[in-house]
Amino acid sequence: MKAFGEWGNDAYTLTSEGVIFNMGFPEMDYKFESPFATLERTTDEYKGKYSPEDYGKWKIELMFFEPGEYLSVEVNGAETDYERTDNGIVFYGEGGGDKPLQWSAKNYYR
Repeated sequence: MKAFGEWGNDAYTLTSEGVIFNMGFPEMDYKFESPFATLERTTDEYKGKYSPEDYGKWKIELMFFEPGEYLSVEVNGAETDYERTDNGIVFYGEGGGDKPLQWSAKNYYR
């Protein structure tokens, strides 16, 4: 499993609205952690955490992510809606301070 330090800052970009995660790494399993964001890919799912200093509603974009026909996205343990974009998905959630926004995305195949 690759670790965050091997990619430098290519794994995510902080924006005024939230965070954009780069999901375009070729490895099947990886994990990186920083004080602001965590991203993990396993064979079954992607999951992550966004930890801004201030609590609020934040935009999370998964860039270079190919959602399957049946995709489940959860934020803070509850299933949530998402929008497909040209190169991934976007969803929203609340978190910050001592309560980070936690998310997961999992493709289901039937």
